[in-house]
Amino acid sequence: MSFTTLRRTARSALALVALVALLPGMPGVTQAAVPISDVGPHGTYKVTDSPARPGAWCRYEGTAGTWYLQRIRVPAPTIYGSSAQLRSVGYRLLLQRGTAHGWKTVQRGTLISGVADKSTAATLTGSTVVRDVDVAPNWPRYRAALKLIWWDANAQVQGRVLVAMEHHRRSSDGSVGRACHGRVPIG
Repeated sequence: MSFTTLRRTARSALALVALVALLPGMPGVTQAAVPISDVGPHGTYKVTDSPARPGAWCRYEGTAGTWYLQRIRVPAPTIYGSSAQLRSVGYRLLLQRGTAHGWKTVQRGTLISGVADKSTAATLTGSTVVRDVDVAPNWPRYRAALKLIWWDANAQVQGRVLVAMEHHRRSSDGSVGRACHGRVPIG
């Protein structure tokens, strides 16, 4: 291999590495939610969350110049089993409030479960949490997080993954942000 060919190959490889590094920030490229923690053995999963396809929707309602966050909705994640045998998998939507010490879970959605193996994902539905103003007041910011769960053959939890949505579509103005505001002035 000549020196010129080697140089071209090195430049091409460097350009490919740079392109791959830029892909997560490009519009239209699917990005996943941010993993926060994981415990125990678990299967693979996919949670779509990008500026073009936000992982959560913030629904607002109100009158007299102010809209209030009414609910947060997420589409179903794709969850595969952790073994070749069919096992239960599932998830729960968590409504988290921003505090001075980080994000705190204030409400939990319904547990949605199904069966899956390593090659076949569970058929799951989306989930919604309706904000309860007694436990989730109007002033803070809120975000959606998902607790993904894998059970073993004895119906005992064997693994969990917690992921947070980075993109929330707001019905108040159609914007996409990292969180939902509890209250939005309009007009």
